[in-house]
Amino acid sequence: MANYYCLMAGLPDITLDSPMSVSFPDIREEMEMTLSDKDKQLIFYFFLENDCKNLVRLLKNPDAEINPNCNYTMEQYDYLGSRDELQRAPIPSVHVGVRA
Repeated sequence: MANYYCLMAGLPDITLDSPMSVSFPDIREEMEMTLSDKDKQLIFYFFLENDCKNLVRLLKNPDAEINPNCNYTMEQYDYLGSRDELQRAPIPSVHVGVRA
């Protein structure tokens, strides 16, 4: 991971008594212009959990609101299939095996 002293110094101040002056997607966009490709991949993995939760939320309720702090937009989720198809799609069960 590279040193990003200027990036960190340029981020807005965060206080508990006032709302953020800039949105999180704007901060992420600013970071994307500065980060190395390897660090961009780490940021992608960091937000992947929210993408998974959004996908499960949409499978359960195609009209649900998604968490905007993720990698994919609602338009990209819609590309996966129409909301009617998402509603009819079975939710697969996941079995995790234990290796000996």
